[in-house]
Amino acid sequence: MRALAEAGAAVLVVEQRARAVLAISDYTYVLGGGQVLMADTPTRLNARQEFTESFFGVGRVVPKTPQAPQSS
Repeated sequence: MRALAEAGAAVLVVEQRARAVLAISDYTYVLGGGQVLMADTPTRLNARQEFTESFFGVGRVVPKTPQAPQSS
């Protein structure tokens, strides 16, 4: 997906696992009840207490950056 985005294509990801989406997205929309509840960059969403409490419990969460496979 990252290669498509870097090539200039827009990619829409529908996913329940917020950490996975935050790690790969440039901009994130949070939907609920058919409406946009929040929309911002992953960094800014992560700084919003109502976001982190809703999706991760209490506190701020730093999304994991996908790691390239290591060669042996």
